[in-house]
Amino acid sequence: MPITIHQPKISPKHNDSFWYEGLIAEGQDKNNDTFQLVAYGEIKLINEKNGELIHDGSKLRNDGVKLKLENDEDLQNLLQNGFIFDSNNWFEIIDKNNFGEVIDTYDEAINLLTLTCK
Repeated sequence: MPITIHQPKISPKHNDSFWYEGLIAEGQDKNNDTFQLVAYGEIKLINEKNGELIHDGSKLRNDGVKLKLENDEDLQNLLQNGFIFDSNNWFEIIDKNNFGEVIDTYDEAINLLTLTCK
């Protein structure tokens, strides 16, 4: 069965769950069971050296720090250079029982939802 995309992928450079929130897509399987793909979780990106909150999930808080955070590559660069997630979000496929499968990337999540709804 086809799935309905509510939040299309932002760009090829935005595959990480970091960029998404809420209902992403949904579909039904051959038994008419409904499955939803959602992005869940609180985001807190901090400077490991001083514990300062750099990103709170809604905006970059770079007081006095020059940071570039525009795509997956920038996110990976930060994570390799002294910044860590105190909290991070994820994609999850849920059904009527709220049973979830956790996925890290948009492409993997859409592919799994598509397979689930066949």
